[in-house]
Amino acid sequence: MSGYFDWTLKQLLEPGAGGAVATDAKGLHPVPNESVAANGVALSTLATVLGLDLACMTASICGLGHHPRLVVHDSPREAELESILFDRIFHLIGGLENAFGNGRNPSFQYIVTTSSQVPTKFAAEPCTRLILDAREEERLLLKTRF
Repeated sequence: MSGYFDWTLKQLLEPGAGGAVATDAKGLHPVPNESVAANGVALSTLATVLGLDLACMTASICGLGHHPRLVVHDSPREAELESILFDRIFHLIGGLENAFGNGRNPSFQYIVTTSSQVPTKFAAEPCTRLILDAREEERLLLKTRF
């Protein structure tokens, strides 16, 4: 798991970023390296939370673990990610999708809610784009009020 976490941080942040995952009876404990912590609290939080989610999904795609291969990333307007990090998440997901190649459908789903413009490559088929609006039942995420 540590290898997938380390790879994910390098993809999301920079080649010098990395980390490991410690395990004990209470579960997984992501530990980003000093390079990640030096970039500030926001990057450290991204590395710890989103980085571990994406690393677990990647590991599952490669046959390790039992992650359901579904990540829902709710990014409300007041907490939007910096644009460079936002783009890197999409490129990481796109890279995972491309790894399936040969016309095979990817065996994972990544759902992001955002008010930011997604990279052009991901705004067209085969990606699905829905415009959500809490004022209309039909425009709720999964048509459900949580």
